[in-house]
Amino acid sequence: MCATPGNLHYHEAGHAVLAHVLGAGVSSVHVNIASNDGITEFCQEPATVHDAILIRMAGEVAESIFCSTDDESAVCRAAADRGVISMLLAQECDWDTATYGTPPSEVANQIEELSALCEGDTQRLLQANSTRVHAVASALAETGQLNHAGFLAAVGDG
Repeated sequence: MCATPGNLHYHEAGHAVLAHVLGAGVSSVHVNIASNDGITEFCQEPATVHDAILIRMAGEVAESIFCSTDDESAVCRAAADRGVISMLLAQECDWDTATYGTPPSEVANQIEELSALCEGDTQRLLQANSTRVHAVASALAETGQLNHAGFLAAVGDG
């Protein structure tokens, strides 16, 4: 693979490290440079909707914190995550968009406020775990994938 981690590596490292920190565990992380996508698989579902939101936000936020260049594929990765994030934010605000559609303005305002709070939480957690994020991104740049044991070794818990 490549020796220098790029946006995709940091994106998946962000998801994986936050899943680990928030107790969902990581069973594997994969990046595919050719198709410019990746996936992080968890050992279990996040404990709360709030945790699920932070883990989903972590990919795009990690790219913004740790990567100095934009990458055109970041827009596609962010769009995929944002769709799920929007649904989770609405769910956290007790709004079912599938049933009721677009929320009224007071719920939309709650969702916007919650989104800002979650993004701030995500930034703080990623920055507090920056050494782990760098280690996982570097390992992904080297191998393209990490199983559970490889991930734990990369974050220093193996």
